[in-house]
Amino acid sequence: MSAKYLSIFHGDFHPNNILITAENKTYVIDWHRLSIKDFRIDLGWTLVLCEAHISSEFRNDVLNIYQNLYGSKVPNIEYFEVLACLRRLFDLSVSLSSGVGEMGMRDETREAMKQYIPAYRKVLKLVNIKSGLTIPEIEEIITHIT
Repeated sequence: MSAKYLSIFHGDFHPNNILITAENKTYVIDWHRLSIKDFRIDLGWTLVLCEAHISSEFRNDVLNIYQNLYGSKVPNIEYFEVLACLRRLFDLSVSLSSGVGEMGMRDETREAMKQYIPAYRKVLKLVNIKSGLTIPEIEEIITHIT
């Protein structure tokens, strides 16, 4: 990996981890995964969450803003989006099969996951669109979340 891609790594950057005060000061919260890594890992995660939970248009807007600030297209971003999708689906699979406690999640997380079934379906579809992969085991898990 080239040092030019290294950056401060948040690990879970998305709109819900941004706070804006009444004075319009902006703060990023939830830094427990802080490290130095390839910025495209964080960006891929952010883009997947934006697309799955908000819209494709919002995802595209975020990427366009990022690329304007970066000064060029982000190399191989689709690869990092697929990695993010697989991470998201892996987290879902492990938390539902092993229990949310083993993942370091709160007890109410399993119940909360149920409301995100449409987003998980979008993530699964993104994997297929961007990589051609199908993951029937994850489809089965999503189908049977009750």
